[in-house]
Amino acid sequence: MVGVVNHALVADDDTSDKSHGELRVVRLRPQPQNVRISVNGGDARPFGPDFTEVELEPGRHVFRVTGSCCRPLEREVVVSREAEPMELALPLTYTDARLLVRLPNAPADARVAVKTGSGRVLVEQGLVNQILRVPVGRERAPRATVTVTAPGHRAYTRAVRLTSGGDTFRLVAELEPAPVANGAI
Repeated sequence: MVGVVNHALVADDDTSDKSHGELRVVRLRPQPQNVRISVNGGDARPFGPDFTEVELEPGRHVFRVTGSCCRPLEREVVVSREAEPMELALPLTYTDARLLVRLPNAPADARVAVKTGSGRVLVEQGLVNQILRVPVGRERAPRATVTVTAPGHRAYTRAVRLTSGGDTFRLVAELEPAPVANGAI
């Protein structure tokens, strides 16, 4: 998967030439925090109690952040000559969750809709018996409502929790025939 490149220059002056000997503290602020971070092509290290900041010479540096639940992020930053520690936000984008709705003997026109608890539509007209990619936005494991519909059948609805970067969520649904109206032939 191709990562996002985000060029953010965080200094007013041009410090492209590194000044030898002057080290500056860069405090790492990844979101989410269960990630690995590489600086200037070095080995990726897990972010955590033993790795929350780096000391770097002023100038341009490249940070690469990866996590199982997110799209990789590569960010070029200019560390200024100012003595104060620099806070570096590293926001990652969650990958889509995967959902498979199995519907034995599915009518050809059966459809799947996925909505968040607040009613935001994530998937409007997905197909049953196929893996659906569900965008989860800023929440790694959102609660969602899955609804399966087909003409002539009662809707099937179930609340689920989808996971970004996790295994495909499998759901087996059964559609019941809709009741026949009185007087129908």
